[in-house]
Amino acid sequence: MMDQHTAEQALEALRKLHIGTDRDAEAASHIERLFEKDAAGHRTPVAKRFTKTRETRGVMVIGEPGSGKSHLVNRTLEKLPMLRPQEDGTPRYIGCVVPSPATFKSMMGELP
Repeated sequence: MMDQHTAEQALEALRKLHIGTDRDAEAASHIERLFEKDAAGHRTPVAKRFTKTRETRGVMVIGEPGSGKSHLVNRTLEKLPMLRPQEDGTPRYIGCVVPSPATFKSMMGELP
């Protein structure tokens, strides 16, 4: 019989597993297009400006509760080369959990 500690370790290992799907690549392509390219054609951490007023764009991920929206976005952001932390460890993006109902006001209140 498996002891409590071993069972907890096994569950933690299972939680870290990720089975990739076409949705992963699609999310990455939609997010990557939001960033500028350098002279060599590599994406940079600089937001692309699309309009005359230099506005940026975003993406919206929709799905049922528990369908993996947050996991998809978090995993995509972690994997994109241009969003890896800077040399000094400073992150290139800010993440936070916003309780429902998510409004701009509640989001701003949750940011670090």
